[in-house]
Amino acid sequence: MKNKTLLKVLSASAIFTAIAAIESYDHNAFATEVAATATNNQSDVETKTVPQDVKNLPDGTYDIKSEAFKFYGKDGDPSMASAGLDKDNTKLIVKNGQYSVNVNFKPIDLFNQKGYLGDLKYYDGDKTHSNRYDIQDNEFKDTTIVENYSENEKDAFIDVYKKKFPGRTVYPKTLSYNVDKNKIDANNKLETYTQVFVPVMEAFPTGSGTQRMILEYNLNSLTTKTITEPKYNLVPLTMMDATANTKSMGDGAIDKSKTRVEKVGDTYHYYVTAKDLAFGPYVGELTNLTVNGTTATLTELGGSNHEKLYHFTSKEKYDVVNVTVDVDAGGRPFHKNTPARFAFDWAKATPLTKTIVNQLQNEEKAKANEKVATDKKAKEEKARIEAEKLAKEKAEKERIEREKLAKEKAEKERIEREKLAKEKAEKERIEAEKLAKEKAEKERLEREKPPVTAKGEPAIEEKPEFDLDGFISNHKGPITVKGEATILEKPEFDLDGYLREQKRLTEETTTTSDKKPLINDIFGQSEVKDTFVATPVSTKESNVTTVNVKKSLANTGVNTATTGFFGLVTLLSAFILRRKTNK
Repeated sequence: MKNKTLLKVLSASAIFTAIAAIESYDHNAFATEVAATATNNQSDVETKTVPQDVKNLPDGTYDIKSEAFKFYGKDGDPSMASAGLDKDNTKLIVKNGQYSVNVNFKPIDLFNQKGYLGDLKYYDGDKTHSNRYDIQDNEFKDTTIVENYSENEKDAFIDVYKKKFPGRTVYPKTLSYNVDKNKIDANNKLETYTQVFVPVMEAFPTGSGTQRMILEYNLNSLTTKTITEPKYNLVPLTMMDATANTKSMGDGAIDKSKTRVEKVGDTYHYYVTAKDLAFGPYVGELTNLTVNGTTATLTELGGSNHEKLYHFTSKEKYDVVNVTVDVDAGGRPFHKNTPARFAFDWAKATPLTKTIVNQLQNEEKAKANEKVATDKKAKEEKARIEAEKLAKEKAEKERIEREKLAKEKAEKERIEREKLAKEKAEKERIEAEKLAKEKAEKERLEREKPPVTAKGEPAIEEKPEFDLDGFISNHKGPITVKGEATILEKPEFDLDGYLREQKRLTEETTTTSDKKPLINDIFGQSEVKDTFVATPVSTKESNVTTVNVKKSLANTGVNTATTGFFGLVTLLSAFILRRKTNK
């Protein structure tokens, strides 16, 4: 009954929400279809069972099963109080994510005695099944009594109970305590450790009314849930940053009012409409979308905002999904493969009927066809403009080529003329230089002809007198800063060479009988010491024969260098005297 009422409320809410969303969608023609939805009672829905995380249950109260086991001894053995646990009337309470349990106890028969549960405490520490024996009595906490039995519902041991708990007058029926949802194991079971007080057992001679017990809760019934949801929805979509919990810069490119999710069979079809995004002086557009690595299908819808419809599918109903987008700005790539996330707000989803969905699809097809026709016309116009451009470019190219050829021909002719003119001028220059050289050579030869007499005989040219003083003046040696003559290092006199030369000259000017032995050392450094042969200087004006001079030389003992020097001075003096005599 509750489920039927809830369905009616959800259906009515969905209808009114659908009307509001369609109006914001700016499709006035949908009003009629929305009105039809009311009579259709939102027939385009499906009921299904989906998995549920038992550790993250929505707030609410859930029916679960419970079991009571011995705290000590063999695992799985039922506790003596197990019969008093109302196993099918245990509740799990979830509030703000906090879990607690409501446990119901009923009276039991023990040793032919009827008895009630007097008290229940619980442990919420960190000890587990393996070290549970280490739990101390003072670690158990009081539970909360949710419901009590009436004063008439009691046993013969009520006084024992009142003595133990003076402030109580009736037995507890339902008790509540918090549990740690993180201790739910892989089998969806939650084990808790408790301490119970049973008055009937306390009345025994042993006084064993306080006992420990394991209460285990089975949550397997909560691992799935049955839901009813529309097959077609408008779902608000937000493009989020890839890692941070903030909107992506590209969020403005998503037309949030037009994000549609359609359930066909077991596949979800997602339709996301993108539009132009203005940022700064630029206008950007989302040019590509991939979802979990798969490229979404793109349909160009056109229009003033250059709408694009992206379609992708999944077996999963996405709350958040990873995507990448390409963005162009100003007709050029701006971002490539930029990571982001699509977050679908199903809490604000607006259900749609199949009729409305069909109409939306037809509108999208019409826009797409119009865009194709517009693009085709634009393409044809572009082709025409391109053809005209190519024709103009061809004509311009041909004109430039003709002008280029004409210029090249004129330039070639100019270069040829200049070349011929240069060659002619060079030829004339060479010819003029040749004639000038020939004339100059002829004049030189004419000047260098030897003089002749009137009879045609060669004339004897008067030779200028040798200017010895001028020669000596022009060949003065270097002087010091004081004006004194610099003493130069004189080369060693080659006496042997000099004597050989003298011998040769003597042989040329004397007969064989006149020849004298050559002295090797003019100062007596040889065994032949009685003869010295001197060769006089001869000139053209004198034909005096050679005079043989004999002179004994003393063995003076001077060295060869000194001897050479004196010989050179003697020769120079003789030469000067000879010149003066000739004068």
